[in-house]
Amino acid sequence: MKKYLLLLSLLISISIQSQIKIGQPVNETLAILDNLSKLKQMKVSADYRNGRVVEIITYKHHQLFYDLDVITDEIGRYIIDENDNYAYNIMQYPQLPLSFVAEKLDKYYGNDKIEDYYFTNDFEDFMKLSLINEYASVIHGKSTYSGLPESISNKIQIKRKLKKQQKIIKEEKAKNEQRLFEIESLQNDFFNIDNYEKGYSLKVISLLEDYAIKKSFENRTYLNQKSFEELKSIYGIRIYTEAGKRDGKLSISKLSTNIDYEPEYLKDFKIDLPIIKENFEGIEYELNREINIFIEYNLKIGEVILTKKADKIKSITDNNLTDIDKSKIIFYLKDYKNGKYSIQYQIGSINDKEATNIKAIKI
Repeated sequence: MKKYLLLLSLLISISIQSQIKIGQPVNETLAILDNLSKLKQMKVSADYRNGRVVEIITYKHHQLFYDLDVITDEIGRYIIDENDNYAYNIMQYPQLPLSFVAEKLDKYYGNDKIEDYYFTNDFEDFMKLSLINEYASVIHGKSTYSGLPESISNKIQIKRKLKKQQKIIKEEKAKNEQRLFEIESLQNDFFNIDNYEKGYSLKVISLLEDYAIKKSFENRTYLNQKSFEELKSIYGIRIYTEAGKRDGKLSISKLSTNIDYEPEYLKDFKIDLPIIKENFEGIEYELNREINIFIEYNLKIGEVILTKKADKIKSITDNNLTDIDKSKIIFYLKDYKNGKYSIQYQIGSINDKEATNIKAIKI
């Protein structure tokens, strides 16, 4: 709980500190710093001369300073200009040697250093390390500060132009890379036909189900040879083709199955996929396309020997079959003549569509 409160206090502190802006009126700056002092982040005092605030002083004890990677004390001096606006600040570290602070500034801001001045990446803010009152001190202000040497101001302008050019080059490069990426995507990726022809995959599923019902019965001998009595499986089906072609290819992936079996005959399913196109930069691209669907098998497959005598069928003893399954076989034989029959059956469903098929061979 204590850690949570400490973190909450730190987040609130950062939020409040971010409201302090160089150039804002002194009363706003003082009010923000006073709010921080109420969070026990620091002590605040003001230095008055001739009835006006010329400096706001803050004292922080044993706190973490991220830019310096250290826990230490800090004296903050917020300098107020003659127009009663916050002009710049000086942060002093009584416990740190000047060389230590210099090392940290070099680490974080050394890439944008001009002579003795460190700058933020956009060159909007500067920092200068100095020894003031025997304390390692960092002066922080805006690059528009009139007190900067002319040579520094000139170099800032050059650096800014260079940064701007680099930014433009970087943005153009990113834009071109994005353009090439989109073209490559249009040429190589596969696109879902449903996004171009709404409900297309539903039409294909219906056709594939009918094909699977027919072909599963024709291929039942494979299952019989493997002594499979039931097929309870779900397969992922991808039907796809490349740009410039129409005939769909089919791939199968086993998602869940009770046996080591894959309906290879589905790969012979024939369908022409519609052409889909995209326009990019005035150029029309024919797309590679695909649909992804599922097909679920819930089938009982087997064979029983039956005798029909005096138009009656001897009861079926196959324990794999329910009474409803048996009634389907009996109903199928109602128009057959008396005799002995080998009944090959497929009973169940494919995607909840009735898939029962029965074949009787007189023996």
